[in-house]
Amino acid sequence: MHRWTMAALLALAVSAPAHAGPDEDAIRGLADRIAQAWREGDAAFLDSVFDARYIHTNTRGLVTDRAFDLDEVRRRDPHFDTYTHSDVDVIVHGDSAIASGRTAVAGRYGDTPFALDLRFTDTFVRRDGVWRLAATHVTPLPAPRR
Repeated sequence: MHRWTMAALLALAVSAPAHAGPDEDAIRGLADRIAQAWREGDAAFLDSVFDARYIHTNTRGLVTDRAFDLDEVRRRDPHFDTYTHSDVDVIVHGDSAIASGRTAVAGRYGDTPFALDLRFTDTFVRRDGVWRLAATHVTPLPAPRR
């Protein structure tokens, strides 16, 4: 086999994603359940999964904490009609994991309707065998050009 062909095959094998393991599957499922909890206003679930030192960098660049976000969820302001993830990639590093992907949200903030496409990065930590959300960062994606 030509050495360039071998190098190309080796590069492809190294860059190809391996089958997701149980931790990656668990993080993907947890990220989806967190999105569902935001949409449904399930503060009890989010309270159970947010790490004690959880932080959130929101779409306006403000950094909020666990208490602030749980209060918003309890008040349902913002109220989400849509909150779905797509294109989620997960990388596990021992007892920490990073999930990144896209999120589509729509709803109301006060009386103001909104609809946004976002890019998110979530950081999870495993404490006593349980995955917790330690940090999330969301960035609005530009509106498609017409």
